[in-house]
Amino acid sequence: MARHRKARSPFGAPHPCYVLLEVEDAWRTRLIDWRWETPDPYQLTAQIVIAVAATLARTKPGSPGAVEGFPPDFKRQVEAIINDAYDYGVGPIEITLTPYFPPSEEEIDASDGRLSRLRNHQTLAIIYDPGQEVRHAESEAFRKIKGAVINTFRWLDVKDAYAMGHREDSGEFTTQVEFWFTMYEKPKPAPPAPAVDDGDVPF
Repeated sequence: MARHRKARSPFGAPHPCYVLLEVEDAWRTRLIDWRWETPDPYQLTAQIVIAVAATLARTKPGSPGAVEGFPPDFKRQVEAIINDAYDYGVGPIEITLTPYFPPSEEEIDASDGRLSRLRNHQTLAIIYDPGQEVRHAESEAFRKIKGAVINTFRWLDVKDAYAMGHREDSGEFTTQVEFWFTMYEKPKPAPPAPAVDDGDVPF
């Protein structure tokens, strides 16, 4: 692979290329406007393959990252908030993001009214066990994490948020704490009404 990395394009001498990336939100506000100058495509492809292979070789299976549905920085922020609230290391902290998969028309028809299609949403669960009941720490952690959720998932509306903790579970007292957030897609803004040209007003 290292030998191929320096191989020249079969179409002649290496030449740079340019890659443009523009990203807009639903309101057509430009969020990203990048311009890259890249090496020869054949050289760039070989470099990317080598970098990906090296990264995969260093990555442990199941390691956290953006593939879980949220940025790694969010996970670190949640862990810091919880540990600061309790003033000691709490772990492990489980974070899961579950998308809503609406039932098909066939499933709705076959359910005899038990199924219906809801708005697209995602459910975020944060679960940990501090080992003891510390209600003020639980309240502080929930309040700060809710703010972090709103700031991280700006394209979603946090409609339902609640905490569960310190309850009887199958006859046994548990100190496990659960924070749940249901986030819905924000409605897209209505397009502006077309301008109507009434012509000149007669006098």
